[in-house]
Amino acid sequence: MVTSSYILSLNNYLRSINVKYIRKIRLFPGENIQFILNSDIGNLLVYFNPKKNILVPSSIRLTINTQNIGWIAEINKYIANSRIYEIYQPNLERILEFKLKSRSGLTLRLIIEAFGKGNIILTKDDDGVILSLNNRLILKDRVLDKGVIYKYPKVKGINPLSFSKNELISLILNGKEYVERVELYRKLCLDKYIISEALFRSGFYDVEKLYSNDIHIFIDKLLELLDITANRSEGYTVIRDGVHIEVLPFHLSYFKSLTSDKDRKVLIRDFDIIKIGDYLLDNYLLILEDKKKKSELDKLSRRLGSLIETVSKYESRINMLKSALPKLYERINELDICFSKLRSGEVPEGYEVDLKNRVVFINVNGVKIPLKYELNPYSAISEAYNIIKKDKEVLKNLRNKINEITSRIESLKQSICVKVGNYELVKYRKKEWYEVFKWFKTSKSGLLVIGGRDSKTNERLIKY
Repeated sequence: MVTSSYILSLNNYLRSINVKYIRKIRLFPGENIQFILNSDIGNLLVYFNPKKNILVPSSIRLTINTQNIGWIAEINKYIANSRIYEIYQPNLERILEFKLKSRSGLTLRLIIEAFGKGNIILTKDDDGVILSLNNRLILKDRVLDKGVIYKYPKVKGINPLSFSKNELISLILNGKEYVERVELYRKLCLDKYIISEALFRSGFYDVEKLYSNDIHIFIDKLLELLDITANRSEGYTVIRDGVHIEVLPFHLSYFKSLTSDKDRKVLIRDFDIIKIGDYLLDNYLLILEDKKKKSELDKLSRRLGSLIETVSKYESRINMLKSALPKLYERINELDICFSKLRSGEVPEGYEVDLKNRVVFINVNGVKIPLKYELNPYSAISEAYNIIKKDKEVLKNLRNKINEITSRIESLKQSICVKVGNYELVKYRKKEWYEVFKWFKTSKSGLLVIGGRDSKTNERLIKY
């Protein structure tokens, strides 16, 4: 899941490197969408995976062919080499929006919705009519389709950057003496991670009710954290939370109190968002599952679960029989009378009998033990011990099968994931002012020598 705080940080990062043009969009296997953006550090590659909900810049350049068809071709027709004159995040939503001016003079909006199933939408800037998109959507409050006017999703919660501190506190308390801690997650239009971190840093992570003074302290920490997020001053933390991978633009502290939770783990921390992107691409985005092997793995996993359950039942029955059978010797006289009646055709009261198989079930501490009443009691009990021997043989076969399936599952896990394709790393660096000219540095003294590339740069040199 892409968080609203991460979009805030990414937006400011793109502005800081002066992203000026969008070259084109490319689609790679695994629903990996690549944006090629021109900036002060060269052509920046930004990857968006709607399915895995990850949006990151990276230095990884895929060296595989792509097909420029469908909605990709349609969007590229409008935006190829368009000038970017504004990048922003509306209403602290999980939306990154580019305002563009195309080479033909059209003003456009390219909108990346990093929530739900994800979406990339191109609209006209003047009237908001959708020109192209990758996911058509019909919801109660809005429709996303070609020819329809684009609407932002309904704002949920208070945007802390839209109000003064006192206004924010007033809105949160809403005339009450206190607010429940859990209500903060509903009242604010922020992700749970930044709210939890602000609560942790203000000392209220485990407090049920926050009163006016507490809210003052919490808001201070929250605004401070949003400033840290915007300026990227604590770097980035990548976590695994259940099945989701999250990129958080601050140092996550409260996860330390959740270290016993195996489903939650800090994967990597770094100040460089490009390194974060490279890590995510290499470990998550560029890995595809073999569908046939995945299907086989799912079947084997279900089969393994069923076998483990069966083994548990057999183990339980063996243990109960081992405990119950010796106690039958204490009831030999009772069994002798019962067997005699059954052999004479009389069914004694209080016993469950299977006349067809000539078996009587004797209850010992809730365990029903089948005994053959045609035998004498001692022989019948000895025969019952054979049940344990047969169960142990079945148990042995089941365990062998479990080992066989477990081995196959491990083998599939090793081979089920394959990389999308080969790639190379791009070296980003900020260009110096003189690199727009022809230039070199003298070998002895290192003096800079510049010359014009064309009439425009010649004119600039004369003005210098």
